[in-house]
Amino acid sequence: MNIRKRKTGREFTDAELKAIKIAEKLSRKMGTVAHDYKHADNVRKGAVLLAIKEGFTKRDVFLTELAGLLHDIGLDYVEDRSKHAEMSSKMFLKVFSNNNILSNHEKNKISFLILHHDKFASAITLTSDENLLRMLRVLIDADTLELLGKNGYTRAVETAKSREWPLHGPNKHFGETTTFTTIEPTLVGQLNFQASCFEMLFTESAKEKGKAGVKYIREKILEIPRH
Repeated sequence: MNIRKRKTGREFTDAELKAIKIAEKLSRKMGTVAHDYKHADNVRKGAVLLAIKEGFTKRDVFLTELAGLLHDIGLDYVEDRSKHAEMSSKMFLKVFSNNNILSNHEKNKISFLILHHDKFASAITLTSDENLLRMLRVLIDADTLELLGKNGYTRAVETAKSREWPLHGPNKHFGETTTFTTIEPTLVGQLNFQASCFEMLFTESAKEKGKAGVKYIREKILEIPRH
């Protein structure tokens, strides 16, 4: 079994590198606004860093990396965005069904992570595997951090522009945190929603990183013209 090092210094087997290349190929096809390959790659990198800080085994770091790359690949193939996780899981399982790169148990783990990357509340009712839930928390945190900081601001602008939303509403207080389920259809509303997602973070490492991201979003909100 050959072991190779990538630029990050992490070691991979040939089979693991093959799996990553397959996942990268799938995610490079993503073309939904704010959910393109750049997003998948950022979530992958964030998930790896968090997983290492959380003390995951090398193999679990690798599996979490794959889930980060693949969690949104179904978005371009569904009309109802709430169904994209199911589609992403189906696409992953189909592509990896005819090879032995991953064991069936590992495929099931990645499928679970993809299926529940936006549904943690339901995930904890379906498994008592705390290690799997730790992996899910890391994946969700990496995805959530993409809503904060410079990347989050850019995504909010792209989202508001694609939906033809105005900068702000006439009665909205700038910098006010919105609820998770209610997004005012404005740029400020989207930014407030994204800033509020900080409260969803699980790991202390993600919370520490997220503080600066929230500050950046708040500062950008205050720069938006009020007329």
